[in-house]
Amino acid sequence: MYKRVDEYNISKSSVLAYFKGNDKSGYHVSPPWLRLFKYPVIHEAVIRDETIVETINRLKKDIDKSILKSEPNRKGKKYIGAYIDNYACVSTDGYRALLVRHADKTNIVWTICELPASNTEYVALNDPTIMAGIQRLTIVTKDNPTPAIKLAWNHKTHKLVLSTSSHDFDFEGTETYDYTGNTSGEVCLAPKYLLSVLGSWPIRMYVKSPVEPVIFGMKGGEFYYVLMPIRP
Repeated sequence: MYKRVDEYNISKSSVLAYFKGNDKSGYHVSPPWLRLFKYPVIHEAVIRDETIVETINRLKKDIDKSILKSEPNRKGKKYIGAYIDNYACVSTDGYRALLVRHADKTNIVWTICELPASNTEYVALNDPTIMAGIQRLTIVTKDNPTPAIKLAWNHKTHKLVLSTSSHDFDFEGTETYDYTGNTSGEVCLAPKYLLSVLGSWPIRMYVKSPVEPVIFGMKGGEFYYVLMPIRP
């Protein structure tokens, strides 16, 4: 559901109609925030057609590019090569890191977070349409100084709710999906970093608390993608 804070609710189907340039909903929007709907967005479920190795290479390339673009992002470089359990950090920009299964240990110890044990509870992100939903919410938050999307999951309602708001347009958006886990919690993440890891399904999300690093991985444990949360 998308809504103007001061006026009325707008359904997801109406938003998609605006995205597709085929509005039949009858809603009338004011020009200032009609701009929210002009950006191209993927409407269908997205599945990346790539192997695990290709996924790892893509994520590493994405993080490496971030390191080169900004001097502050280089603060995490000291952790490249750091070792924890059987994984080595192959790239990090200070906000996220990629840990890959590795046989050779170094004398640099990874201290940012602990890797999940085999019995650690996780949030299973199994629905490919989540990616399209996050892209729609990313448009809502484009004008924010620090774009963030809140993920909240509840084992009692069996729902995963994604939400965000726009500072300048007084506009809010939520996307709701089925959730089958046994835990409840919430965390705020930067959408552009979250979108990087989505698309190779299913993805497991391990969240210890809203202020600790969030870890993404796949069932086989070939790699872990560590993402720093945004404080709510």
